[in-house]
This record gives sequence, C-alpha cells and structure tokens, in this order.
Amino acid sequence: MKNPIKILLIDDDCDVRATLSAQLIHRMACEISEAASAEEGLELINGSSTAFDVVLTDVTMPGMDGFEFIRILRENGLEIPVLLMSGDIDLSDDDADHTSERSYCNFIPKPWKVEMIIEKLQECVSNQAPMPAIEGRH
Repeated sequence: MKNPIKILLIDDDCDVRATLSAQLIHRMACEISEAASAEEGLELINGSSTAFDVVLTDVTMPGMDGFEFIRILRENGLEIPVLLMSGDIDLSDDDADHTSERSYCNFIPKPWKVEMIIEKLQECVSNQAPMPAIEGRH
C-alpha cells in the first residue's frame, strides 16, 4: 500500500476547507492539514515535523495571498509543489503576471470539481522528486 499524500490545504473560507478535506479524504489516500491563511500555512510548514508532499492554496485571501506565500517558500529554499485555486483570477492566459515564474505546479479555477483537484494533486506529487528534510524541523 502506498503512503498517503500529505496535503497542506490553505483557504480562508472554513466551508471550502471542510468540504474539500472531506471529499479528498473520502476519495484518495491522503492526510490533510488545514490553514485558514497563508501565514498560518507557513507556520505549519516551518513548525511541523510533517513533510508536506503538496500545498493546495487559494490565491486571494486576506493578508498574504497565494503568490506571496509561494515567493516566501521559494526564498526559504522550499520547493514543495503548490497547486493554486481561485475564483477571482484566471491563470490560463500566458500573459498573467505570475505565470512567467511558474513557481506553482498547476492552477484550478473555482468552482472546481474534486476529480480535477485529485488529478492535479497527483500530477504535482508525481512530478516532484522527494523533498529533502529541512534543517531546524523538530
């Protein structure tokens, strides 16, 4: 049996987190940690002994947005794959501000279908080499 995918789900909408977590746990082998903000997500990554396989995050949130979250991850040398989701922006256009960096592994527009999220999560994880342990983790 394969190890479950360790997902960090970041969304400021508690209903989205609850619904998506329940659907993902029901349909795939995964362990989900939830954060209500990008700041809380960074705290979980930095303070947890869990090495997340992938981050699923909303783009538009109060405070730090999804792009700033990714920028901070990368500045700290963390190459965890990030799957973005948003109902407010469309990253399918090549001229979108943040697509030139491609610092995220994929994008899902809202409203989403859980089957699409599962497919994209699995793609992100399968395209990623195993992450090295991060110094300073407990």
